Amino acid sequence: MPRRILNNAILGVLAVITATSDVMFSLAQEDPVEYGVDVSFPIQSYEVSTNYPWLPHNVDPENNPTPPKYQGMPIQLLGNVKERYDNMIKGCGKAYPRPKGICEQTERDRVEMSIRQPHQMQNYTDNGFKKIRTPPGVWKLISEFWEKNKENYMKQKENWPKGNTYVNHWDSPTYMISIEDGRLRGGGQTIKQAVWDAAKE
Repeated sequence: MPRRILNNAILGVLAVITATSDVMFSLAQEDPVEYGVDVSFPIQSYEVSTNYPWLPHNVDPENNPTPPKYQGMPIQLLGNVKERYDNMIKGCGKAYPRPKGICEQTERDRVEMSIRQPHQMQNYTDNGFKKIRTPPGVWKLISEFWEKNKENYMKQKENWPKGNTYVNHWDSPTYMISIEDGRLRGGGQTIKQAVWDAAKE
């Protein structure tokens, strides 16, 4: 192997090691790592980023053009997130085998909504929200309902639509005591309407 090619290969390997080490060191030190969408989870595309810092086009972009697959894809600073995401989807598929592909369809709908929804929203304050105290009438209704039913908290699994991927509820079940649940003490449409009416006052 010509010396020049050998030297370039060694430098490339060292650059990859350095880039990877820098990222891992930063994460190990718990320094803030800034990143955009599709790095920790798919938000505006259907796959999480696999554009790792140690790939040749990131280490030496002058001599390695970015492959079409990675063009516009953010740098993946959090490691092999794809494996974690793929395992989550597989887990959903095992929990909801029928109809086939329901989890993937939910993910497509979720991503499309993430793209479509923000520009359709209207802010009524400068920040887009306003923090206020719960009206006393509302607080009285829901706190009394909670006190009557809190002992059943871990018995009330939250209902999710079939194939819903918003929360990994098949591995980590979520629980909720709903005021709409007529099986609970004081639950049902009466208290629901009362809460609505109290909130308007």
